[in-house]
Amino acid sequence: MSAGGSKTWIFRYRSPLTKKLRDVDLGPVHSVGYTEAGEKALAQRRVLASGLDPIEARDAENRRKALEAASAERRLFRETTKADGRLR
Repeated sequence: MSAGGSKTWIFRYRSPLTKKLRDVDLGPVHSVGYTEAGEKALAQRRVLASGLDPIEARDAENRRKALEAASAERRLFRETTKADGRLR
């Protein structure tokens, strides 16, 4: 339970990198059911079993998606501007 009183599903594990305990929030109890929380925890266990830290893997994926989005925006900008830099 958080300081504000809301309840969330948590997956607690020991990081393979730092050996410290870490928590992954699986979602609020009121909107994530027991079965779905179990499925999310299983997915985190699979990441952990592959030797990766689930939080680090998630953060790396988020960075990759942000870079892809920025690249797509730059590509779109180049396509919509002329050689002199003005919008078409």
